[in-house]
Amino acid sequence: MNDATINPASMEHLESFRLCLDSVARERIFIGRLQAPSKADMRERFEAGQRNGVIQDWALVNGRVVGWALVMPHHAFGLTHSSWLALGVHRDFRRQGIGHRLMTGVIEQAWQSGLKRLELEVWADNQPAITLYEKLGFRREGVLRNYRYLDGRYTDAVMMAQLRE
Repeated sequence: MNDATINPASMEHLESFRLCLDSVARERIFIGRLQAPSKADMRERFEAGQRNGVIQDWALVNGRVVGWALVMPHHAFGLTHSSWLALGVHRDFRRQGIGHRLMTGVIEQAWQSGLKRLELEVWADNQPAITLYEKLGFRREGVLRNYRYLDGRYTDAVMMAQLRE
């Protein structure tokens, strides 16, 4: 196991989070972006998330953000019971239980906030993530075929959700 602590996202560690996000994005495999936003955009998005009820936890090791999980509630009419989840862990800290700990925390916070549906999408070739999400109670709801086209190849996205009755 590792000595990562799971903490609510904070302005204090925003630049460290941006660097972690950038590192994962530049791998071009796991998330739907190729680089992190600028410092100014990141600050604006973080502040907007704070105002809009985003639940966000970061994993820190020696004050450095090494992973994140977030729940973004939908605000559209008829969808306010549901949300979208995202997870990322820096390559040097994968397979240490950090993703599981992050997801467990934000899922519990989402249920406590009154949400009834948590949804996510994951690239179909990311079997470690799919296995984690299934272990946490997410079920496959469908596949978006050829959803992403990057570096000359198509990748399907698996849509998954967890419901709280």
